[in-house]
Amino acid sequence: MDVDVSAPKQSDAREFIAAAQASRPLHQPWLDAPDTPARFAAYLDRAGRDDQAAYLLQSSPVTAARSGWPGAWGSRRKASRRAT
Repeated sequence: MDVDVSAPKQSDAREFIAAAQASRPLHQPWLDAPDTPARFAAYLDRAGRDDQAAYLLQSSPVTAARSGWPGAWGSRRKASRRAT
């Protein structure tokens, strides 16, 4: 599977927020992703701290086509860990 990994940035906000809102029924109560511009801005602030590491993972359009899952393209998931 081809996956792009990148640091989150402000230009990701629209797509990330839309994906968070669309996936809310699937993820809650276990995950509460930033689903508003204000919450995404707070997430970016935390992600920029020295004691944090945050990444966005995005499957490529080719991977989505191969998987047969139309929602795979453009969907983003946050993976973060505390820096040690």
